Amino acid sequence: MCNSVPYRNLDVTNTGAVVSAGPVRFKGGLAYNDSAGVIWLKFYDKATAASSSDTPTFTVGLAPNDTTYLEELEGISFSLGLSIRCVTGVADSNATAPAANDCVVAFRVAPV
Repeated sequence: MCNSVPYRNLDVTNTGAVVSAGPVRFKGGLAYNDSAGVIWLKFYDKATAASSSDTPTFTVGLAPNDTTYLEELEGISFSLGLSIRCVTGVADSNATAPAANDCVVAFRVAPV
C-alpha cells in the first residue's frame, strides 16, 4: 500500500498546474470555489502543464461559493503525470481564467 502525498494550490487558473510529473494515482481531496459562478476543474494525464489545447481526462463542476469533496478510494491512475486547470467554461478548450484565488485545491496522490 502506497502512502499518499499531499498537494495544494491556492490559485488554480487557466494556466496548467503540475500536481505530479510522473505516474500517480489520484486518491481524493477537496476543491473550493470562492466565486459567484461555476468554475470547472479539469484533470489531465500529462506530466507538464496542461493548456486549452489539451483534452482533459475528466472535468468537475465546482458550485459557487462551495467546497466539493472528491473521494476515490481505489484511486484514478494517471500514467504520464497529473496536471490540472480551472476555467469558467465547461468546454475542453475554454481558456477563461477565474479570478485570483477563486479556485483552491487540496489533494492526495499516491506515486505508482
